[in-house]
Amino acid sequence: MAVEARTSGLTFFLDRGLGSRIVPNALREAGWVLETMDERYGKDESQRIADTQWIEEATLRGDVLLCKDLAITYNLVEARVIYMSGARIFALAKADASAGRWPTSSSATSPGSSTQ
Repeated sequence: MAVEARTSGLTFFLDRGLGSRIVPNALREAGWVLETMDERYGKDESQRIADTQWIEEATLRGDVLLCKDLAITYNLVEARVIYMSGARIFALAKADASAGRWPTSSSATSPGSSTQ
């Protein structure tokens, strides 16, 4: 599955709510190609950058956005940027999900793979 993830052509961008170590590392172990906010903008700037800016920039780069919650969809300005930029976004419906409950590399489904 890791090969399928790398060859799917999908690149994911994780918002700050998903952190920069535990979740990204687990997804990378499963073969996902991704970048975190800290990696792209630096640790300090990633805390200051407006959601509208990173949403638009990541979308223009072709990234699929991964968010810990749906909060950005409730803000009208951010929701408009998502709509107008054509962002592909996946958000967890349960914002209190902890990293310990995420799938491990042995159980995670790789992007581009099918489940039976």
